[in-house]
Amino acid sequence: VKTNKDGGNNQPQTAYVADSNLAEFVAKKTEGNKDITEIDLDKNVNLSAPLYLNEEMTVNGNGYTITGPVGIEENAVTLNDLKIETTEDNKSALHVYKSENVTLNNITLDNTKTVGGAGLIVNGSTVDIAGQFKVILGEKSWGGINVDTTNGDAEVNFLDGSKVVAEGIRGDQSVIYQ
Repeated sequence: VKTNKDGGNNQPQTAYVADSNLAEFVAKKTEGNKDITEIDLDKNVNLSAPLYLNEEMTVNGNGYTITGPVGIEENAVTLNDLKIETTEDNKSALHVYKSENVTLNNITLDNTKTVGGAGLIVNGSTVDIAGQFKVILGEKSWGGINVDTTNGDAEVNFLDGSKVVAEGIRGDQSVIYQ
């Protein structure tokens, strides 16, 4: 995890964080205004709590997987080359809430194990999809992308060259729905 002003005299710093502590670490740094700018994964991450991204940052998944729910509640968040998968204890793999300029680049959302929810919920937010976006649905999944206007306008933009892949879609599920 890279921060802008955490290394004394407001100097950038890099911290190496155990995967089970990632959600708590990010929450404490964000709470303390430590300016997290980037998270780079170097292995698969099993979250012990939901991971909330509440400040502008980039998450570079480097092809690894986060198991557990991820929430974006801030503008200008970018996720790159990342897989997010749910467990039997949570709903949606990724929930974007009241956020603008969110970019998902080469993302896979595995919503196979869920208590019910969509792979991606875009609630009062704007999300741009770049590269390949893959959603994998299970028996209890509501659908792929839920565009929810409950908290304001919501939109999903598919940038030039983007590609959507959907697996596990049943007759009562949609890839995109409002």
